[in-house]
Amino acid sequence: MDRRPTSVLMTGMTDSPREKLDRIEREAHDWLVRFTSGEAGPADVRDGKVWIECDPAHRTAFMKAARMWEALGPEAFEGKRPAARTFSSISMSRRAVLGGGAAAIAASAAYFVVQPPLGLWPSWSEMAADYRTHTGERRRIVVADTTFVEMNTQTSIALRQVAKEAAGIELISGEALVATPSGAGPAFVVTSSQGQTSGIGAKFNIRNDGHAVCVTCVEGNVQVSYGAATASLRAREQITYDRSGLGKPAFVDAAIVTAWQDDLLIFHSKPLREVITEINRYRSGKIIVVNSALGARLFSANFRVRNADAVLEQVEKLFGATVTSLPGGIVLLS
Repeated sequence: MDRRPTSVLMTGMTDSPREKLDRIEREAHDWLVRFTSGEAGPADVRDGKVWIECDPAHRTAFMKAARMWEALGPEAFEGKRPAARTFSSISMSRRAVLGGGAAAIAASAAYFVVQPPLGLWPSWSEMAADYRTHTGERRRIVVADTTFVEMNTQTSIALRQVAKEAAGIELISGEALVATPSGAGPAFVVTSSQGQTSGIGAKFNIRNDGHAVCVTCVEGNVQVSYGAATASLRAREQITYDRSGLGKPAFVDAAIVTAWQDDLLIFHSKPLREVITEINRYRSGKIIVVNSALGARLFSANFRVRNADAVLEQVEKLFGATVTSLPGGIVLLS
């Protein structure tokens, strides 16, 4: 049985150069849709790799499709509105993605300025940041001479004057550990996606992944506000807010949350799909779990950040998964 996507089968021998390019791009999109459907099997992965590697044009088209997928989400290939990548987003239709017209090119160029694919270049908001870390990089900064901010991988921060005498920062994206001084002065404020986190003599971890902001109090007391809602956190309490509002505080193991400071990634009974999402923050390219059943398997392990790809070997051993490497640092787990 021929397992190639339908568009691969319905091709002729008389395509013009333009028609051939359009056909190859459609085929690349079809392969990517299959890989990320959650239903791809070993034969799909094998046949897809053969298709990608048999022609340099196939390789180029697949990389283009992968970048588009990362930036716009799967709905861009289905004629639906893309999933929100941040609290406010830009959408593009399949016609815009595949049409190739001037309007589509302009729209996609504008989108990529706001939300670049695969982190190949900084977004518009990140370019306005005062401090930024690249993939796998950490950096410590001191704000207003007294507040220490440890920036994790892929993090962008801008300095902000919150009030006349109160310093602060905006966490544009990524993750940071903030240690504020004690004393009678105004609280140090971290703004992120329209919410505010503040504390005096406190230490807290704050993370903005584009969908939600998560705040974990490590030491002292922290106040979190979003919209009209506010919450106070004690040590080892965590809260999340997103467009639906401010959640409820919950107790967590703060040592696991901040383990990245010690170059550690710690996973305790986490679904593999969540583990891979976290691993992808620390490596170039992207790991994709192509089978939804595999993605639901619970996984526990500790990894050094610099050796994050060790997860691939572990998944092979524990679950009998197949690891397939594709161009651009893309890896399929099936």
